[in-house]
Amino acid sequence: VREQPEPDRNNEERVREFFRKLAGDDMEVDWMELKEILDYAMAK
Repeated sequence: VREQPEPDRNNEERVREFFRKLAGDDMEVDWMELKEILDYAMAK
């Protein structure tokens, strides 16, 4: 059984902040914004 690495807490917080920035007050994103968030998360 391979052990899974611990997620990088700093990276997780940066992705959450990016989500909040794109989502705005309603905390909703469309598919294009979701793609941006996923691209941002995977680039880190």
